[in-house]
Amino acid sequence: MIDTGDCAGSRAERGTAFTPHRFGQDSVRPGVRIISPVSVAARRFLYFSEVLPSTAAAVTNKGGSENHGRCTMSGVSGNGLADHQFDALKDAIHSVYSELDSAGGTDRFLEEVSREALVLVPGAHLAGVTVLLDNGDATTRAATDRVVVDVDRVQYDAGDGPCLEAARTQTITRADSEEATRRWPSFAHSARRLGVASYLSAPILLEGKYLGALNVYGRDAHGFTRADAAVLNVLLVAVRYALDGASRLEEARRRGEQLETAMKSRAVIEQAKGAIMAARRVSADEAFKVLVTESKNRNIKLRVIAEAMLHTLQEG
Repeated sequence: MIDTGDCAGSRAERGTAFTPHRFGQDSVRPGVRIISPVSVAARRFLYFSEVLPSTAAAVTNKGGSENHGRCTMSGVSGNGLADHQFDALKDAIHSVYSELDSAGGTDRFLEEVSREALVLVPGAHLAGVTVLLDNGDATTRAATDRVVVDVDRVQYDAGDGPCLEAARTQTITRADSEEATRRWPSFAHSARRLGVASYLSAPILLEGKYLGALNVYGRDAHGFTRADAAVLNVLLVAVRYALDGASRLEEARRRGEQLETAMKSRAVIEQAKGAIMAARRVSADEAFKVLVTESKNRNIKLRVIAEAMLHTLQEG
């Protein structure tokens, strides 16, 4: 195990960032999970799940004392996460990546992330995604139930609450019923009337910018544990890289289309220049000036002018 300092769970909750690590089963010592660095070039969510070291230590804790380089967290059993929970994490990561590859778009992707959060976090009954707009307003882009939209709207109207705090402070926010009443009294009162009493929200990061938060709500008053926060953080690491990759692919596609359009425009303009040179017995520069002048006078794109003049000259 690594990360022998302060409690990994609290560090994960604070979002302390280090070089990404991965975890796997130790083939020599059954029941022990090994955490090792992952290079930037090898960032993949396949047989291993990439996580921040603090989060990895939190979710892979197998008990023991700090003398053995391990950390015991409040609310986490001595056995840490069970194997089926690790399997659920792997399945969730594969699922969100598959959804992003589909033609459903960003909203469908965020809906899948919300559904997977319900599977991963014990005691979660509702989940959704809050997105912060450029003007500072917030909106709910995905929800597993209509109640999520209603709870979020209460927060937006009050201007405060767990999802807004997570999105604005860029930290994971947890609260049980009692703490929520103390921190956001107006919101907590309204949320209880909607049947919600426990809250867990984690910020969503894309290309260095915080877009909003993934929110998990519980109907019971018990709240969520640090382990729940760590698991949610692992899921959001996958979400971040999925969105980053999709964004880069979309940008590459857009630039490719722009380049293709520019090349087609240039070809048409060159053909029109040649036709003008032949018809008017002028140089290439003079032919180009004819096109530019016509474009300015008629306030029409140069490519459109070139197509029109080429068509006219060819027919004439």
